[in-house]
Amino acid sequence: MFLMGQVDRPIRVALVTQDAHLRLAVTQELLADGRTDLIGHATGVREGRRLINSRDIDVLMVDLHLSDGTGFQVLEYIKQTRPMMEVIVVSSCDDEDHVLRAFRSGANGFLLKSSWFGSHVEAVLQVVNGGAVVTPSLLRRLVRRLRASAGTEAFANSELPAERDTLSEREKDVLRMLAKGMTSAQVAIQLSIGEQTVNSHVRSIYRKLKVHTRAQAVVMASNFGVL
Repeated sequence: MFLMGQVDRPIRVALVTQDAHLRLAVTQELLADGRTDLIGHATGVREGRRLINSRDIDVLMVDLHLSDGTGFQVLEYIKQTRPMMEVIVVSSCDDEDHVLRAFRSGANGFLLKSSWFGSHVEAVLQVVNGGAVVTPSLLRRLVRRLRASAGTEAFANSELPAERDTLSEREKDVLRMLAKGMTSAQVAIQLSIGEQTVNSHVRSIYRKLKVHTRAQAVVMASNFGVL
């Protein structure tokens, strides 16, 4: 059971991609699960904007390579018009600069087409319930990148929020596993708890560390010896 995403009120998902294989895979998964419903599809930026304006969407899944532009244009449009909408980027591009730009532009998830073997349904449920989702191999690279970046220096030169002292041992366990690139489902299995409980821990960690993504949480906690 999730906080949002029940069979009597499924999560409304829309997809923006020109990739026919991705569209088929995502459509089959979302429509086969009663907790999610695919309510629209677009192939480009202009169609995506019309879709965003015409439908009530909870989660938008967007490719970076579109027929008439890029997914970043869609992200910027959402930031201006529907800032509360959750966004998951699904792309073949694994360049770290593109990934970081997507998160700065408001995305809460980034899945690589070539190496995402998890469930798109679970990814949707995770972000709509306040979490974030990143392909595990990519998360590890981002953590290394953030540790070596100027952004990490900014973390080091700032004070760690006082709330970090209230991180529970279970929250620290969850953080350690996230740092290894584990998904919420994997953490739940490892700790013998529900995935909803894992997502609740993640939201609590974000609040206490005053961050917005898993990569930021891991870097912040590592730099200040919380892990």
